[in-house]
Amino acid sequence: MSAYSAYEAGWLGRGKFGRGKLPMTWNLQSIEHETFKRNTVAAVIAQIRFHPILKVPDRVAEFQDRVRGTFPGFAEVETREVGFRSPLGLEVREGKEFQFRKQDGSAMVNLGPAAIALENRDHKSHKDFLADMKVATDALLEVFSPIAPTRLGLRYVNSINREAIAADLKRPVEWSHLLDSKFISVPTELADLEDTLFSSEVRSPAERGMLTLRLGLLRHGDEEKAQYRLDLDRYVEGGFEMVEIFDLFELFTKDIYSLFRAAAGATLLEWMELKT
Repeated sequence: MSAYSAYEAGWLGRGKFGRGKLPMTWNLQSIEHETFKRNTVAAVIAQIRFHPILKVPDRVAEFQDRVRGTFPGFAEVETREVGFRSPLGLEVREGKEFQFRKQDGSAMVNLGPAAIALENRDHKSHKDFLADMKVATDALLEVFSPIAPTRLGLRYVNSINREAIAADLKRPVEWSHLLDSKFISVPTELADLEDTLFSSEVRSPAERGMLTLRLGLLRHGDEEKAQYRLDLDRYVEGGFEMVEIFDLFELFTKDIYSLFRAAAGATLLEWMELKT
């Protein structure tokens, strides 16, 4: 299973798809990307899926030669996918993925016969992230062309810790200070947000593909306090070529950032602190 699907997870310039609002379903204002001193990003994942290339395991050394300047770490991982195959019931497919890590462990490329993905859990800059993705994509094209892509996705998973933000700001903060009211709506006559967990998902068309928003107050593992999760997944399935992918990533990044800014409250932006 790829990093993109397992995590439950722009280029600057105008690009060929232009700007403006998303379709009426979202009704978002397009906002130019800004850089902050802090961010809430827990993980960023970019993935390209393509029709299977059976020679990937045989030529992985050639791929490594092209990426190891950026991703020197290497591991070979056995994978197992379970699916339904009517009328025979469950079907188990075993395979291999090849992982290439940065020296500091902050980012990893996963390569398999039908997908390549970049995952970063120490996100600093969308430009740097997409530069790393370009290293991986260029190597893929140089070794395995032609590539017949089937899906392109970019996913930003944000985790907002109210207690940590309050400690940094040295004052109490409410969820209503950190997030727009539309993103924390629950039946308030029946429950408040102090001891309530909730989750929701919205999936709608956007320019060239789909935009999925998953949000909620969730507690993970043995965490005492819930954290707010804002999971933004922008993707297109079919109908694109490899030469378009970084124009599409530019479009995806703008849409994701516009939706994040629609959710962010004034106190959250104060804590993030805009760089000047």
